[in-house]
Amino acid sequence: MRKQWSILFSLIFAYALFAQAENPKLGRTESGKAFRIDSEGNKVVDYIADLESNVEGLQRQVQGLEDELREKVRIIENLQEGRSGQDRIVEKDLVDNSARFADTNFAQSRQIEQASDAASNSAKSQLNFECERTDAIRRAEIASLQDKIKLLEDENSSLSSRLKDPSTTAMLNSRFDMDSQEGDDNRRNLDNSKAQILSLEDEIRMTDERISQLKDELEVKRQEYALLEKEIDSLNKTENFVLKSEDNAVNEAKRGTSEGKSFDSRASLKPDFLTTNKYSYPSKAESDRLQALESLKGSVSTEFNQVKSIISKRDNMLKDYKSQHKTSVAFNPSKPCSSNGDNLRSLHSRLERAQSIDDLSNVKKSLREIETKMNDDIALMQRLKSLP
Repeated sequence: MRKQWSILFSLIFAYALFAQAENPKLGRTESGKAFRIDSEGNKVVDYIADLESNVEGLQRQVQGLEDELREKVRIIENLQEGRSGQDRIVEKDLVDNSARFADTNFAQSRQIEQASDAASNSAKSQLNFECERTDAIRRAEIASLQDKIKLLEDENSSLSSRLKDPSTTAMLNSRFDMDSQEGDDNRRNLDNSKAQILSLEDEIRMTDERISQLKDELEVKRQEYALLEKEIDSLNKTENFVLKSEDNAVNEAKRGTSEGKSFDSRASLKPDFLTTNKYSYPSKAESDRLQALESLKGSVSTEFNQVKSIISKRDNMLKDYKSQHKTSVAFNPSKPCSSNGDNLRSLHSRLERAQSIDDLSNVKKSLREIETKMNDDIALMQRLKSLP
């Protein structure tokens, strides 16, 4: 029985190989997807190839089941045609010619033969029942597979006819064109979104710079306010000193008049007299104001050098842009000057001659305007370079 099943499996495997070699236009890729070879020799991976591959697999299963059924029918027919009891066991007395055991040995042999026939008949009946039951199951499976094959063939035929229909081809081409147009629109929208993001980033950066500029201006105003408080305090002290000097001069004039001396009390109130008394006692507030003025001048000088570097950077980027984008969008750079017409040369001169905090504040404000213009030019050139 084991040998028969081995023969059956060998036949099924040989048929599968033959079926695979029979249709070289179907196959599967390394990833397991079904493909077919069209009239031009190209591998096409689509739904039709999957259907044809499934149909071919189902046909091989049907053929294997039919071969298995024929093999089992052949086994049943061989068992039904076989004769039972052909090989009888005969016991002979080779040593003694005693005849009294002959009948006993014959009866025992007959019993063994009957038992063997009964066991063989039972096995045949059981085998016939199993074969009939298996045959019915296999026939039902074959019918079901044939129905599936018929459905798949009808579906394949319907798809083939639809693909050959010009209206279907036109619809598919139209859908493909629509998908391509949608893809182009999405790419343009993506490019526009990127440009908007770059613009927003530039606006955020300029806002941050403006916030930093306002913070610096606030700090300058605080310093100015502190210096003004010191100046007010110094002026108050000077005024008190002058008033005391005037009182002393008036008292001296009164004493001189009483002693017969001619003394003009108004002479003590002349400017040269007050100036002499003022410079005779220098104010510490004035020294602090000059020191703060020098510190602020150093800060503005540093910012002047930074703006000068930014202008140089803008000029280099402009030179590269003009050499690489001769046919691109025209770009008009901003002039490195403030709203009141100050450029780097005039601002440098004003910085050197500055004698008050207001002078330095005006220079700083002009530098910030020029810096903002240069940064705007740099950001605009970067956006233009990123465009396709």
